[in-house]
Amino acid sequence: MDRLVVAEAVFLKQNRIIENRCFMFLILLILLYFSFNVWIVLSIWPFVLELHGLEVMCLIPILSQKFLNSMEHNCKPLSDTMYFGKPNRENTSSRHFIVSSVEHVSRKKCSTHLE
Repeated sequence: MDRLVVAEAVFLKQNRIIENRCFMFLILLILLYFSFNVWIVLSIWPFVLELHGLEVMCLIPILSQKFLNSMEHNCKPLSDTMYFGKPNRENTSSRHFIVSSVEHVSRKKCSTHLE
């Protein structure tokens, strides 16, 4: 009777080991599948961006202007904050320069693509 109990315990332990190995192998296959799909997406992505480069470059000034407008309407802009008791006006000019530079470059690229 004791041998039967020991044999059954050994069998169940071996069965669990096999189940765990199968489960780990299944998880490994799933991970390989997803990593392969991610690799395919990452390898194709530059071509997608290249094909839609015109649309992406034309959207930059629109999105940047909408973002700045929403920031100015929703909360106090950074340029109007007080810094050591004086209004910080340098941020306004640098921010405007950066946005206008991005818009200028984007318009130039969009116009060269459209011509």
